[in-house]
Amino acid sequence: MHLTFIPVIHTKDELGNVIDKICARDFWRGRDSYRKLQNDFHKYVTSKGFDLERGLPVEETEAKHYKIEDLKKITNFENTKKILESVKLELPEVPNINDIKLIKLNKEKVVKEAEKYQKERDKIIADNEKLHNEVDTIKSEYKEKEFDIEWKYKSKIKSLEKENSKLYRIIEKFHKTIDKFIHWICKKFDIGAEDNLIRDFQKETNTFLAPEKQIKKEEREKE
Repeated sequence: MHLTFIPVIHTKDELGNVIDKICARDFWRGRDSYRKLQNDFHKYVTSKGFDLERGLPVEETEAKHYKIEDLKKITNFENTKKILESVKLELPEVPNINDIKLIKLNKEKVVKEAEKYQKERDKIIADNEKLHNEVDTIKSEYKEKEFDIEWKYKSKIKSLEKENSKLYRIIEKFHKTIDKFIHWICKKFDIGAEDNLIRDFQKETNTFLAPEKQIKKEEREKE
């Protein structure tokens, strides 16, 4: 038994009151203080009916105190440590469940429980594999739909770009036709300045012949 205790002494304070005080210096008085404590402890324990053997005094045993380094040499500590470190614990191989079936009596119940858990484990693995397959199928279907939607949008954008290009060509052609028509009118009716005619038309009608300018003008008026 390893005993840990606090050195408490019964004494009086400066006012004369009886107190308990922690004081190792006053507790250990004399070279035999520790031996006396051991003797008192042995006497008390044996008085309670316990058969406690008391160690012999050093005068009889002639025991010597050794330093830890010397004690290790005496007990061959280093070699013993190496031997212990080299010892390996070999565990037996896990028995096969088929071998366990040969065991009778209460061990048959263990086998049945093991078979039951094995079936549940196999079912969980199968369900997990099925779930993975379903996820892979959903991913594949999603990719196909994503490709179809992307193709449709790209096709629609391409169609709109083609239509926009066609409209741009029509507007450009119309603009050139108007310009040619103005030149023809001026020449037909012997009007000297084409620019003046265009400027008068735009001023009196508040309309630009150029479509882009007219559209920007109408947008500004809306704002």
